[in-house]
Amino acid sequence: MGRGKVKVNFLCSFDVVAKPDRVLQKQYKGKGDNGAATTTKRTNEWGVPSENPKFRAYYEAQNIMPAAEWPAFINSMMAPLPTTFRVTGSRATAQELNELIKAQYLPSLTGITFEDQPIDPPKQISWYPQGLVWQLNLAKRVLRKLPEFRAFQLFLVYETDAGNISRQELVSMIPPLLLDVQPHHIVMDMCAAPGSKSAQLIEALHSGDAESIPSGLLVANDSDYKRTHMLVHQAGRLASPALMVTNVDASHFTNIKVPAEPPNTGLVNLKFDRILADVPCTGDGTLRKNINIWRDWSITAGNGMHSLQLRILLRGMKMLKPGGLIAYSTCSLNPVENEAVLAAAINQSSDEFVLADVSDRLPGLVTRPGMSKWTVAIDREGTLKDTFAEYEEAMKDSTDTRKRVLESCWPPQDVGDLHLERAMRILPQDQDTGAFFVALLRKVAKTELPSSTAQDTTSQKRKAEEELDGQPGQKRAKVEAEEEPEGQTGGTYAEQPFRYIAEDNAQMQEGLKTLNLLPSFPSNLLFARSSKAESIRSVYLTNSILKTILQHNDIAKIRLINCGTKVIADHGTPQAGKAFRFMHDGVSLILPHIKPEGILHASTANLKILLASYNPTFEEQEEPFRTALRNKTGTSYLVRVEPTESEILKQPFILPLWRAAASAGLLLDKKARSALSLRVFGEDVSPAGKDQEKNAKEKEDKAEEADVEAAVAVEEAELADLELEDKRVDIEETAGPERGDADVREETAGMTQTEISQSAVVQGSLEG
Repeated sequence: MGRGKVKVNFLCSFDVVAKPDRVLQKQYKGKGDNGAATTTKRTNEWGVPSENPKFRAYYEAQNIMPAAEWPAFINSMMAPLPTTFRVTGSRATAQELNELIKAQYLPSLTGITFEDQPIDPPKQISWYPQGLVWQLNLAKRVLRKLPEFRAFQLFLVYETDAGNISRQELVSMIPPLLLDVQPHHIVMDMCAAPGSKSAQLIEALHSGDAESIPSGLLVANDSDYKRTHMLVHQAGRLASPALMVTNVDASHFTNIKVPAEPPNTGLVNLKFDRILADVPCTGDGTLRKNINIWRDWSITAGNGMHSLQLRILLRGMKMLKPGGLIAYSTCSLNPVENEAVLAAAINQSSDEFVLADVSDRLPGLVTRPGMSKWTVAIDREGTLKDTFAEYEEAMKDSTDTRKRVLESCWPPQDVGDLHLERAMRILPQDQDTGAFFVALLRKVAKTELPSSTAQDTTSQKRKAEEELDGQPGQKRAKVEAEEEPEGQTGGTYAEQPFRYIAEDNAQMQEGLKTLNLLPSFPSNLLFARSSKAESIRSVYLTNSILKTILQHNDIAKIRLINCGTKVIADHGTPQAGKAFRFMHDGVSLILPHIKPEGILHASTANLKILLASYNPTFEEQEEPFRTALRNKTGTSYLVRVEPTESEILKQPFILPLWRAAASAGLLLDKKARSALSLRVFGEDVSPAGKDQEKNAKEKEDKAEEADVEAAVAVEEAELADLELEDKRVDIEETAGPERGDADVREETAGMTQTEISQSAVVQGSLEG
């Protein structure tokens, strides 16, 4: 094949022409048959991807896999990504919901065929702990046609809305698992939005007693203000008093101050036990779900991301405790964004960091080792250089004023000593996933450092401080953890204040009396998002370390967006006075601190009545729940339902209830009510479910009426056509050959225009 244009079959067939300076030959000019530029409409709908021959040429040059695997790799990359979902929540609840999937749904989804083809049932992922992750590879048209899968989809939608199931790409679940977070750990997610990994970290913090408040903390940060609110919604469904959400540029994250030990000796910077740096990247590992990347992918984009990624990782390393772990991950295939960043960060850390070997952490997960050799594209034409020295030689006489490629993009001289093979590369053809990169760095404790290394630490740090993102000889500002980096991000900070409520607050004392709480309830950890002069409406609960942070930091400087979880809210009236009600999200935190008389016991039959109506009367309930409601005088209670009638559901349901003078209703939103109904009763008995069923029935009736009307119209048209034909036959039989079309027109003059038109339409349809 020559150097001219060649036909590409979905990225699989094209020529790469070898040249002395290793330029990746550009085979396509983006032109149509007439030489005019072609345009492609951007879309997120799956279809045949646009060809981008440089993509394969670049990664073939990187040797990211054996040449024989490329067909399988390309075929995987061009196929839609399977859906994966994770069962979330406390350990007991998650295991119960997982058993429900296996016992109630999986049997009906097994052994199904569609258009004579077998349909794979949901597959449990073996390497995820407790088997809480499932993969579903199903086309939408199959989902629409098969009632068994439609029922399963409805279950997933309801439980996702209720916060019990999280849809998440399979490979993105790996970094939080490698961090091995414990309830006492201080944790940061540096680039957290949209929040699926943060949700995993929260679950790990709460992996102990589901009803206890963890002593640890998760700081979930994102530099995009709008995305932080998405993060609040995603992580907020897990209702953690140990969560704070911030909006700062991760590469300049502001130091958080906490009191030093021993007490009264000043403030120090908060250090973290675990940090997740899932950094911004070019994202070419997500081609299976972001098909526009096929067209938009640029051969030098990774070079541009490298500097930001390195700054974020270095900042995270500065904030880590000795002995702590930091996970670095991207959804990119590019070694410039992966191994090059790791190598540069380790070499700037004065031997304080090593790559941890995690090859045995997730048995069953297929991974490839990290790379120790790669090349760098120095221009958009695809010119490759194996070393920085070659690049400098090529550029010494250049007049190109564009930003130069950083030296840290290339493998360092000591690359063999860094153990980059301990990083994990994940390729799509190995287990039907997206592509991913992850590595785990451990900060070596001072006692682990060799004596020679310890003696050289000061001089090495000084040398590192004189480097700018891996470029020797360029001065940069000192970035010590003890200094104060300016938190940077876009937009003006205008959040409501976070004010802890004094324990002698009159409004609070009056409202808490209505809740039957024990003295053990941590009322000293409650705050309201309002000014001092405003009435308390929503009350949030945090743990002790979050309170310490809020009391010793300028929240505008750390750009605090949200923290804690809402546990109670004002439900009083001018007539009845101040009263609080329990919030559904905070029930598990309230439960250990409520008096026995604050809990009502109900059966599943009572639960069905409570779910089917927003405020059923006492008389509608069965005994003994009816009498228990009558005998109470308060307003806010918890109701405990034991699912004794189920062989699968063993955990009791604890739900907030509001009692009025003659009725009582659950304090649940519509989505949570529907999810609970479907889980317990196998159907949505809630008012929203009834409305949905009614609307579906009306839609079905209208469709049936339309079908009947269409059938009647066709029948009437056919009758009209037959009448017309009869008239034509009569004319022909009585008139003889001398009469023609004029006589027919005269004979049919009495027919209406509608009859003639209907006849013509039907006749044309039959002929067609």
